[in-house]
Amino acid sequence: LEFRRVLFRSVVEKNSHIFIEVRILEKNLAKEYYSIGKKPDSLETIEFTKPISNSFSNKVVKAFYKVIDLHSKTNKPISYQDANGDVHLRLYDGPIYEFTLKDNDSWSSAKIEYDLDPTDFRYTVAITNLRLINDMKNGTFSESKYEIYK
Repeated sequence: LEFRRVLFRSVVEKNSHIFIEVRILEKNLAKEYYSIGKKPDSLETIEFTKPISNSFSNKVVKAFYKVIDLHSKTNKPISYQDANGDVHLRLYDGPIYEFTLKDNDSWSSAKIEYDLDPTDFRYTVAITNLRLINDMKNGTFSESKYEIYK
């Protein structure tokens, strides 16, 4: 999944059943963009859907709320001031983690654009979600495998 945008798309309810949906871009967009020098014509995705329990769904939602709350308390500013008083933009070239929740008509989100410590709860959720996505892709998804959602 290197250099690809991966979406832990959603937890949805359909016909009184709950499903987890994942989308993965089919193409490596960065590689395609730099090799041919133009934007790709389409965004083809592979989609995976699995039924999940109400309990697992609630734990995923609870973890996302916690991530968003932690982010709101620790968000780093986009600029900083050096010892001379000069203001600089904070530049970051690494993974960006986005967490979004829609509860009825209300949206909550966190866009984390800085390195996370491996002991940070937000990092643990992000890494767990990548593992969950790979498991969905490989057909090895099982609710019991993800400690953060137990």
